[in-house]
Amino acid sequence: MKVKKSRLWNRVNSQIFVWAGDKPKEIKFSGFRFKVPPRTETARADKDHPGSIYKFESARDSKGNLIPGTVLAEDVMNASPSGGVHRIFDVAACCEYLNRDVPELFNQGFAIVSDVNDVPLAMAEILPDYDATQDKKAHSILQGEMERQRKMEEKGQIVTERENPEVVAWAMQHLARRGKTVRPSHGADDIAAVLEGRYKGPVEPLKEVLPVPDVMAAPPATDGKSLFQECEDWGVRLSKRELEAVITGDEEQIAFIRSKLKVKREAAGVEASA
Repeated sequence: MKVKKSRLWNRVNSQIFVWAGDKPKEIKFSGFRFKVPPRTETARADKDHPGSIYKFESARDSKGNLIPGTVLAEDVMNASPSGGVHRIFDVAACCEYLNRDVPELFNQGFAIVSDVNDVPLAMAEILPDYDATQDKKAHSILQGEMERQRKMEEKGQIVTERENPEVVAWAMQHLARRGKTVRPSHGADDIAAVLEGRYKGPVEPLKEVLPVPDVMAAPPATDGKSLFQECEDWGVRLSKRELEAVITGDEEQIAFIRSKLKVKREAAGVEASA
């Protein structure tokens, strides 16, 4: 049964908010703010755990375990000086508001459910939505960077690094991890321009705890994205043609790239034994 992500709630006092992202998601309603943890983390309420960024605790499964990527959002009441009760946060009204005025949220990896048993199904459905949103964001970043560089080149200017190069690095790494290729109109040729001398994103260093012999013993990369990462780890700079080979699977060029990696490995081995 396919569950409609924006219609999975019907109770008044509490609802389960589900988020498939990899960073906390902030929800705002009528001056009240709270965060939903990413799909790999659980939340502990700040009232019980001072210093926590979460106002609500994660929902619990039938065994009492906290469920990652969720919070059990509840009405928040406060006693007034006159002895009455003031509703600070109305979870039902919040759900109505999000569904009515922020429908795009439900297409970005977010859902609301009333039953804890619906959480796995909801998460399975919204995770592809989140991935698609991130893919689109990464493509947009790379397109913008390529356009920036193109305009500078047309003006005869030296292409300088943008103020936040880590954004471009994230976009490239995201698409590489996802195994996504870029459409021909902004494909390998343009992406290669980002990697050539004009721009170089931050290189993720080898894990400090691994000695060189262990790294050398690692099996050679068997797919494009791991080969690309291995080149970054070893500081092997890829030319435009070599980058295209990694993307398209050109075995002849890939064999040449592996030979360069082999030289790097062997050189490291000589240094380690000296």
